Amino acid sequence: MTPSRGRWLSLASVALFFIVWEAVCRAGWINPVLLSAPSGIVAAGMVLLSHSMIWLDLAYTALAFVMALGVAIVGGAVVGGVIGYSRTAYFVVNPFVVAINGLPKVVLMPLVVLWVGIGSAASVFLGAVMASFPILTATFSGIRALDPDHVRLARSFGAGPRVIARTIVAPGVAPYLLSGIRVGLNYAMVGVLIAEFFGASQGVGYRMMLLMANFEVASFFAYLLIVAAFTLATTSLLQAVERRVTHWRPDALSPIGGM
Repeated sequence: MTPSRGRWLSLASVALFFIVWEAVCRAGWINPVLLSAPSGIVAAGMVLLSHSMIWLDLAYTALAFVMALGVAIVGGAVVGGVIGYSRTAYFVVNPFVVAINGLPKVVLMPLVVLWVGIGSAASVFLGAVMASFPILTATFSGIRALDPDHVRLARSFGAGPRVIARTIVAPGVAPYLLSGIRVGLNYAMVGVLIAEFFGASQGVGYRMMLLMANFEVASFFAYLLIVAAFTLATTSLLQAVERRVTHWRPDALSPIGGM
């Protein structure tokens, strides 16, 4: 299947989903208190976009998301690189990584509030913690997947650590790291929203909780779709960067010989 045909298929599936959703709601098969029709959500969204409140909420959440993702990328890449390079560090750090990663992150909210307080600090902290694990795991896998023969060959030709890092390590780890970031950005958004649900007085998560408490379902779903659109746009941007960085890699799903 060609990429253009695949994109059209994706658009058609999304359009069909919304058509069925609208039809089900208009037929009265679902209580409007539980789920609003897409047309009602669009109308509520247009009203929200005309006020400054939603833009302030989006700016607040977007800033926390960017900061959380940035911290997660640095922390996850550094720790993943260290435990991937050193077996001693792996055996020392891995039990803590597994234990913390296995915890439902929402149970950490009381500690997050106790340690860093409420507001944007809590959002950045929880978002960074949640996003760092897939980035750490991807970096570790990328380091472990490097071919040691390539490193030995480079050293035999007199290449120093910087040259090896630039020509062998970075290209080899980049696809893994970008894949980890692509997964991590979703976790970062989830962490930020969870923190705003329970420990913020502004932001998208706080506003969504307030709307549901007042049974403003259409406005709640308008916020939800805006968050989904933001995450989708961010993921698409990262995928474009990933394709550009790893353009030299063959597509595993493409036919052999380009046929």
